[in-house]
Amino acid sequence: MGQTLVKEKLYSAIERSDDYTVRKIIEKYPQYINDAMTKDCQSTPLGRSAFRGDLKLCDLLLQLKADIDYSGPRKITPLMWAARRGQIIVVKFLVENGADVTLLCPDKFNVLEQSVLYGQYDIALYLITRIPKIAETLKPYETYENFVDLNRFRYVDYKNFIDHLLQKIPFSACPDFYTRPKPPPLKDPVQDPREPWKKWFSRVLEFGEPPMVERDELPENLQPQNRLMGKINCYLNGESPYPSNFYERQNYDNMIKSEAQLQKNKKIIKKKYDYLTNLNQQ
Repeated sequence: MGQTLVKEKLYSAIERSDDYTVRKIIEKYPQYINDAMTKDCQSTPLGRSAFRGDLKLCDLLLQLKADIDYSGPRKITPLMWAARRGQIIVVKFLVENGADVTLLCPDKFNVLEQSVLYGQYDIALYLITRIPKIAETLKPYETYENFVDLNRFRYVDYKNFIDHLLQKIPFSACPDFYTRPKPPPLKDPVQDPREPWKKWFSRVLEFGEPPMVERDELPENLQPQNRLMGKINCYLNGESPYPSNFYERQNYDNMIKSEAQLQKNKKIIKKKYDYLTNLNQQ
């Protein structure tokens, strides 16, 4: 049987959690126990079993002399796979069987940091409880925020996550780390005219809502009250293109003008009064 076919059969048996077939293949072809199984998977049998949370196969593969810390072509150890996927039973099993928690993935994070990055609180709590010194390897929360922003992970409130973790607070007593807080409502929202035309076209096709920004964020020449298309869009949507305090300002300006006119009229009347008074005295 060719090497590729053997590895494909081994991969298929692991995906089915078929421990009998896995044992038979490894006993016959022990040289494949630490090899990447397929081009797509690029993971070792133990790494894939840990990824899937298959404790039975992990135990079997260690009995068959799999290297517990071998990372394979992707440089991610079985313990890291289990931690990333939230497979806490497998994480505990591998740690108790001597898995090295100090190894780093290609992004230079150890298993604790990876559990933090992936938002796996219970696993991170287990690791710092089981191996207290590993908590010293945690970096400032901004490090993980910046990494996630670049790599588009799911949202995690890393500041609160790490604060609660270092206090060893049980997950059941923690706040929600995974819901992104809603931005504060805009005070004077207007449609953003800087929207690229490609995004505008796809949004219109999908009947999406236009991007909104604070009026003050736009330069004066892009604010709707100063653009013909801005005014048209506002009127079509039944909105005023002017700032929310526009009419208040108008009223204030009119009041100032009225007061100035009143003072002017008073001066004119006084002059006429003084003139008539002088005439009478003569």
